[in-house]
Amino acid sequence: MPSVFFQSNLIYKFRCDCTDEYIGETKRLLHTRILEHRTKSESHIHNHIKHCETYQSTFFEKHRIHSEYATDNLLREYIFEHFEILERNLQHKKLRETNKKITF
Repeated sequence: MPSVFFQSNLIYKFRCDCTDEYIGETKRLLHTRILEHRTKSESHIHNHIKHCETYQSTFFEKHRIHSEYATDNLLREYIFEHFEILERNLQHKKLRETNKKITF
């Protein structure tokens, strides 16, 4: 798994195979946040991928197995393919913005 998933303080985007997108922000590791999206029913991404026919059919076409019979590793790999980082180091950015407001 690329080290990018073990970064924190960032804005990320989930892009589904059906072209729907979700943009989120996390202070925690992206890896942790993605696993929450995959498993927690209150997550919009979780609900989307659970009901999106395009996401499910693309998974099947790629792996030749229905997602309900797939291994946890396979499901994890597949969801990670749909995420990208839009902006890093949010903490540093907020500090810079705060300092700009104070500057005369």
